[in-house]
Amino acid sequence: MIDISMLDCLTEWIMPPVYWEMYQDLRTPRAGMRHAMIVPYGPYRTGDGTSVSLAVQTDAAWRRLCTDVLRRPEWIEDPRFRTNPLRVENREILEPMVDEALSIYDRRGAEDALEAADIPYGSLNEVKDLVAHPQHAARERWFEVETEQGPVQAFEPPFNLVGMPRRAGAIPALGEHTDEIKRELGLA
Repeated sequence: MIDISMLDCLTEWIMPPVYWEMYQDLRTPRAGMRHAMIVPYGPYRTGDGTSVSLAVQTDAAWRRLCTDVLRRPEWIEDPRFRTNPLRVENREILEPMVDEALSIYDRRGAEDALEAADIPYGSLNEVKDLVAHPQHAARERWFEVETEQGPVQAFEPPFNLVGMPRRAGAIPALGEHTDEIKRELGLA
């Protein structure tokens, strides 16, 4: 087993979990949509109840996040958060603080502030946002399918294969093909 102090020079790079496990027999805790070894990284709540996904991977980005977005410059020198390893160690304290600091924004405002501060981020959409996304209409990703109760909107398959017909017919009613299937299976 390698002494972790020998690897101090790599702490700024944050060794991937595979190395921790291979050489230290340490298990990286699961972090859900958050990063197991970088904090803050992942979805954080905004004041309107939506979320943005942050990717603060450098100390420079941490400083910009604290000063330009979260308006908490004192966090830069807070001994609990001064380095990424310390932020990871104190994630249970820091992550709710980030959520609270972002609560001054709605999602669009948070995205604008992150963009202006050059902090990597992404929108975290709800299903309703996916359905209403203008790119789907622009790319003609919706089509109509017949059902017993009338037409419904369906989403195109993920592949657009030129010259291949879309294989999507009407949605069958309950039991509509039962007799046909029984015959094919040799059942009475």
